[in-house]
Amino acid sequence: SAANVYMEGRAPQYAVDFRMHCKDGSWKWILTRGTVVQRDAQGRALRMVGTHTDISERKRAEEALRAVNSQLVENAQLLQTTLTSISQGIVLVDADDRVRMFNPRVCELLDLPLSLLASLPSMQELARYQLARGDVRPDTQSAQYLRVTPQGRTLEIRSQRLPAGGMVRIYADVTDYVQAEA
Repeated sequence: SAANVYMEGRAPQYAVDFRMHCKDGSWKWILTRGTVVQRDAQGRALRMVGTHTDISERKRAEEALRAVNSQLVENAQLLQTTLTSISQGIVLVDADDRVRMFNPRVCELLDLPLSLLASLPSMQELARYQLARGDVRPDTQSAQYLRVTPQGRTLEIRSQRLPAGGMVRIYADVTDYVQAEA
């Protein structure tokens, strides 16, 4: 055990968490720490001082944190699955105007290399890339507009500002609807 390893002088410190059953039937987590203050000529412990600290609250907080973290991981996986499977392209832009999250569909709709968005460019860098290849874009300040891509597809683009800054931009291919309406 950790205590034996310490008592034999093979570890620099002794600290162990354990559960203790109390008289009232409850269980508490205890952190015990000890320091040998006197050893014999062979290095065996003769005297030791230490503390026992009730760390039940800390253990409860750690467990709650683990549960929250597990839920966040699950939510992130669910969000990623959802983003990957929907037909719209989505780009999440932070308050510094940089791409923070996107789904593969936006790369298809805008004919953008995945590596470009994966580098998390600023929206200005993205616009420069598109303009350099002749992909002329309308003024993108409005919250909703239609845009025809160089491939002849009509995209409906909606932008929603976020309370903390940044925005979510959604790209939907409405070509079939526009052609049917025409």
